[in-house]
Amino acid sequence: MKKSLILLTLLGLGFSQTVSNTGTKPAQFLKIGPGARPVGMGEAFVSVASGALATYWNPAGLAQTKGYSYFFTNSKWLAGIQYNYLAFAVPIPKRGVIGGALSYIGTDNMEVTTETNPEGTGEYFKYTGIAIILSYGKMFTDKFSFGFNTKYIYEKLKLMSASTAAVDIGLKYQTEFHKFTIGMNFQNFGGKMRLVGEDTRFIYYPDPNRDPNSQPNVIADLRTESYDLPMRFLVGVSGYPIETDRFKLLVAVDAVHPNDNTEYINLGAELSFNDMAYLRVGKEHTFMRDAEGGFTVGGGVKYRRPGSPISFSVDFAMSDYGRLENVKFVSVGLSF
Repeated sequence: MKKSLILLTLLGLGFSQTVSNTGTKPAQFLKIGPGARPVGMGEAFVSVASGALATYWNPAGLAQTKGYSYFFTNSKWLAGIQYNYLAFAVPIPKRGVIGGALSYIGTDNMEVTTETNPEGTGEYFKYTGIAIILSYGKMFTDKFSFGFNTKYIYEKLKLMSASTAAVDIGLKYQTEFHKFTIGMNFQNFGGKMRLVGEDTRFIYYPDPNRDPNSQPNVIADLRTESYDLPMRFLVGVSGYPIETDRFKLLVAVDAVHPNDNTEYINLGAELSFNDMAYLRVGKEHTFMRDAEGGFTVGGGVKYRRPGSPISFSVDFAMSDYGRLENVKFVSVGLSF
């Protein structure tokens, strides 16, 4: 039952509210932030993002990528739903940085239930959501960068599917004052999604007062509505108020304006030791109406062999969803 309720949220079929528009948009999986590091920092990451992770959080951060960057994250999300995100970033000398990502979310098979068969009909279905992302970022000055994503979005539920295209546009500016950085990202600006497929088909009888066997069977399709994507505008700031030879403290705050919920703020901090070990805390969805939980914790390690350009990182994070179960993220990264 819990998994079915989560699925309705993913599809944007929940009850709408007059002001917040909660649950009125499809492809809700686009709002699941990948990466244990961002999640551990309460998803306050739009001004921090760089490397392969910037393909989601802010494509302008791609421009700061110095070498090849690869990233993978996995999460057993709410109700056991699997979420994965695989990304890369590759610098092109004098032309900027290109990147790409594949975002996937899916359920196991679930049994179909109906009003007349509440225990199950013997049929099974599952939900799948996929986003394919191509990214580009470039430095315009030594402090200011710009980037954008193009993405193909696809959802499938039983015999129904929907797809569309969208873009993200990002900006990033870094100052000299404690590496104070400003970031902005406009996500999921694009077409609408409309479920179509075999499940909309039915047999229509022109005269409801006549015996169905005595009149022609007309195969018809239900007309489904089209819905806007869950667009978001994110603006954030970050900086290092404490920075010594051994310790660095990064603090960040993001303000988020979605088109399907109330506005909210994400807060996060990261303490690093010798740029090798990290502890993170955060608070996401602050001031969001009816938000569940919101506190996050995480940590990680990064290893670079002396004299080698190759670095490898492993990160872990947990996000509190209040009355729902906690969500855990595990990520690995490779750069050289």
